[in-house]
Amino acid sequence: MKKKRFRLFIKVVAALVSFWAVFFLIQPFFVPKFIQYEAESTVFAHSFFALPENSVDVLFFGSSEMYCAVDSDRLYSKYGVNAWNFGSAGQTMAVTPYYLYEALKTQSPQTVAVEVGGIFYKNSDLDASEIAWNYAPMPLTKEKIASLEQVLGSKTKAHLHAFFPLLVYHDRWRVLNHQGDSDAGFDIDYVFHPEKYDGLYPRGFSAYQNIHQQNYDFAHSDTALKEIPEESRNAVDAIAEACRRQNIRLLFFRSPAVVWTRGESESVRRFMEGRGLEFIDLNDRADELSVSGKTDFCDGKHVSLFGAVKVTDFLAKILSA
Repeated sequence: MKKKRFRLFIKVVAALVSFWAVFFLIQPFFVPKFIQYEAESTVFAHSFFALPENSVDVLFFGSSEMYCAVDSDRLYSKYGVNAWNFGSAGQTMAVTPYYLYEALKTQSPQTVAVEVGGIFYKNSDLDASEIAWNYAPMPLTKEKIASLEQVLGSKTKAHLHAFFPLLVYHDRWRVLNHQGDSDAGFDIDYVFHPEKYDGLYPRGFSAYQNIHQQNYDFAHSDTALKEIPEESRNAVDAIAEACRRQNIRLLFFRSPAVVWTRGESESVRRFMEGRGLEFIDLNDRADELSVSGKTDFCDGKHVSLFGAVKVTDFLAKILSA
């Protein structure tokens, strides 16, 4: 009887071990990677964390409006600025401190620049895809769990995203072979050979190649002020404090955007001035940058590759000042 119970115990343990082994082995196939050649991608975190320590002078943070606007490879090749674009799709201001904390574990930049396009978004505005874009590729750390908890407002949800992504993205079996939808695009090869994609996104820059003519008229846009959510205000304070502790220059800026208004710009300007922080709205400098609605946008929020060249060249002057 004892031998039968022992054998049963061994079988149960073996079954549980096998289940958990298979569970964790197949999770990478379900965690969204969003590999698309049109820059509909999350940040390639492995590329950043593979950098030599203290090898980056300028770090950029922000949403897709950041990663398509600042050509960090051009900053290096043309201006000698060793920069990295650590933007990611849907990276609201509330998410940016987490990216900054992780980055400062291995890098000691002279300047941190944050694009403010996501400053008016609340945590509740983030959908499941945007949560995945920001967190799925990042390493499991206490900072990741803390940020997930803050953004999701729940320890349980945070732990599910951090430890058991298969339970969060379990329905992805329906789209594993689908390549056309940006929310479902998946390249299974990335799971095993992520380094093959580094050349597509040099120094984190992800360009939008398409051009769609826009009616860009910032000077005559709405002047109504807009309230900045509390989570964004707290995030700005956290970013500023982290930079002060390490004596890092901090710059907030807004890239050119058709949907951005004078009222939003003024709201951010007043807020930043009240905290003694540096803020530059490139929409105010549109004439100086020669921004054109005919060539420099791919939609109302994002600049095209041509627009990115103008933004990058302008920021190069600011960074050298």
